[in-house]
Order: sequence, then structure tokens, then C-alpha cells
Amino acid sequence: MPRFSFCGLVSGRMRRHACLLGLFLLSACGVLYTIYHVKPQDSHSQQGAALFQVPQLISTTKTVTLSANATESDVINNVRSYTSGLPKTNEVTVVTAYFNLGQLDKAGGEGRYTPNLYKKWMTIFGDLDNRLIVFADAQDTVDLFKRIRARYPPERTTIFLVKRQELWAFRLEKEIAAIYSQPNYPKHPPNTINPLYSCAMHAKFELVQRVIRERLYTTPFIAWLDIGLFRGEVGKNQTIHLTAPTDLDRTKVGYSEVNKFESMSARDVIARNKVWVGGASFVGTPDVVYEYCSDYRRAVRLLLDMKLMSTDQQVIYIMYLPAFLIKFQPKVQLQLYRPGWFDGFQGSDWFFIGYVMKDTP
Repeated sequence: MPRFSFCGLVSGRMRRHACLLGLFLLSACGVLYTIYHVKPQDSHSQQGAALFQVPQLISTTKTVTLSANATESDVINNVRSYTSGLPKTNEVTVVTAYFNLGQLDKAGGEGRYTPNLYKKWMTIFGDLDNRLIVFADAQDTVDLFKRIRARYPPERTTIFLVKRQELWAFRLEKEIAAIYSQPNYPKHPPNTINPLYSCAMHAKFELVQRVIRERLYTTPFIAWLDIGLFRGEVGKNQTIHLTAPTDLDRTKVGYSEVNKFESMSARDVIARNKVWVGGASFVGTPDVVYEYCSDYRRAVRLLLDMKLMSTDQQVIYIMYLPAFLIKFQPKVQLQLYRPGWFDGFQGSDWFFIGYVMKDTP
């Protein structure tokens, strides 16, 4: 059995902070950033329209060169050194991404997820008063985030416009497609039907590692947040501020527990579309999260070699299976959060960790 701890919801108040806007374009040699700084709106201008206006931008460019020979140990040591100089708080840098894969038909009666639906959910990030880093593969997504984040001061938002083919996760597409085309391979839309959907799920871990490696975070904790986690908060005219749970073990990564862990084979996890933890959000210290993302990427490689694949939720389940531990030893354990009857939580268990961060004082 995997080692994990269990926690409930801690109530509290939200705090307000300020935010920056940057659009980053990546080059093949080093990392080329084209940075756009938002010029704050005049406080005496039309306040109601400010959120929907494209802000005036001032462009600058710089190149950051990363050592290609740096080992994982080197990176983690550098991360720890950098993080140790940050303020000792439970503040969180949030990372998210959207890759437009067209309409997604979800299994289990969840219906159809369209790009327009995702864009509706994206608007909640205009209410998120945290340091935010966004990755997108389309200019219209970049423009949307520029509009909704324009009301924050300029050090809080960074947007990357990326090309899918430059990402490790999307370069796995053909290999995953070949696995899904095997005779009698389980069919769970879109998980084992659409290889690009699987690629997008794997990209979470690559992108979070990039943020950590390049020191783009400014807080002692870092969290991944799916576009749709706070879908239930859209249109509520509020400010959301996320902080790390006060009881989070700094040697672990926090997740929402959706179902109890059962021992089975990796093939059964995929065949039965089993879920242990919800992939919509995870949180931890940058060094531990970086190492965890490396664990995940190693597990993906092992499963591909076994001609098995699905989404992040199935990969994470398999990572901690006793049978899989013979081949694979994760370095990082998970800390699980699940609502109890005393919490009064009315939302989905899948999103619980997000609400723990939302309500942590």
C-alpha cells in the first residue's frame, strides 16, 4: 500500500494581493522571452470596462540560458537554494494551461466539453488573486487571459504561448495513438480514445517542472490548477486567494482523494478506468513537486514501454500499486484530502484540494 496521510477542510478567510502580465515565446536555443508588462488602468477611467479592454503593452526581450548538463539533483539543490530566500509564508504560485483539442466527449454522462465551455471556466482566473503562470497554444486563449488579468498589477501574471510539438508530452502522441489502436484496448472516451487528451494531461507535469526549473515562481509553494476546477465559482463576483494547507507535509504532494485505493494490476486500472486521486490540482513545495513530476514522467515512460497508457489519474494510481513498485519506486508520497461530514463541503470530491487552498487562512 502507498504511504499517505488524510486531512479534512480547514476553514478561513481569503486575503488580497496584487498581480503582472507577461507573454513568453520560446526558442529552441535557450529560452527566449518576449515580455509584456501591463500598464495599469487609470483609476479614474471607466472602471466597468477595464476588465474587457486590452491593456497597453510595453515589450522587452531577454534570453535565459539553462545548462543542458544539469542533473536532477543539481536542479533540486538550486530550487531549494532559491526557495529558501523567499518569504516564509504559505503563499502559492498557481500554474495552469489550456490546449485547444476541440470538443471532448466525456464518459460517465459528463457530456461534451467544448472550447467555449472551457473559455467560460477560464474567466474565474480573473478572480484569482495569486501569482499565476499560464500556458496556451492559441492566441485567442492568450488574449482572453490578458483581458481577465488586466486588473492586477504587473508582477502577478505570466502567459506562455507555446507550440505543442516543442513539448515532451505532445511528442508522445504517435506512440500513445499506436497503443490506443491495439485490438481490444479499453475504450474510455476521451482517456483511451484521444491521444492528444492524454498528452495534454501529461503536459501538466512538464510545465510545472519548467516553471520550477526556470524560477518563475515567487512563493514557497506551487500548485497546479485545471481550468475547470473552480467552474462552480464562475460569475460569483468574488476574489479567490489560494494558500497552501497549513497541515501539508512538506515532504509530500497534496491531492484530492476521490476513491479508496485498491490493489490491482496496471492493466486493470486502465481497463476499469479507475481513479484514486483527482488530477485537477496538486500542491507542494517546489523541490518536492519537481521530484514528484520526475517520478510521474518516469512512470509514463515505463507504461509506454509496456504498451499501456491513459490519463494522469490512471498513471498516478499505477505509480503506487504494489505490483508496479517492483519496477518503479516513487521518491515522493502523496498527502490526501477528502471532505468529512463535519466540513459542510457541497462540491465535488474531485476538486476538494482546491477548496482547501481557497479556505486556508
